[in-house]
Amino acid sequence: MTEIFQQQQITFLICLLVQYIYNLLYRVLYNVTGTGEVTILKKGNYLISGELSTTNMPSGDIKFILAVFINGVRQGYLSRGFASIPNQDFWGTTGTLMYPLNDNDIINI
Repeated sequence: MTEIFQQQQITFLICLLVQYIYNLLYRVLYNVTGTGEVTILKKGNYLISGELSTTNMPSGDIKFILAVFINGVRQGYLSRGFASIPNQDFWGTTGTLMYPLNDNDIINI
């Protein structure tokens, strides 16, 4: 019985250690501070992605821009162009951008 109890304690301690390491590695990279806004907490290369979609895009030619701003300065476009749809319909676009970021950078999409 004592051996089973010791094994359970070891398993519990291993789970705590794995959770601590996970939090240490992943939780401290960034903080979501608002809709479309992220504050960077750890310097590194980040893959930024975003998407824009609607279930009832109006017909016609519609200009769209999905841009990334770092500290209030536009750094690039995830997606940009014109959508030309003959009838109201589903529509969407997506994009990604890799960028080196520093502590306390504020990202807006």
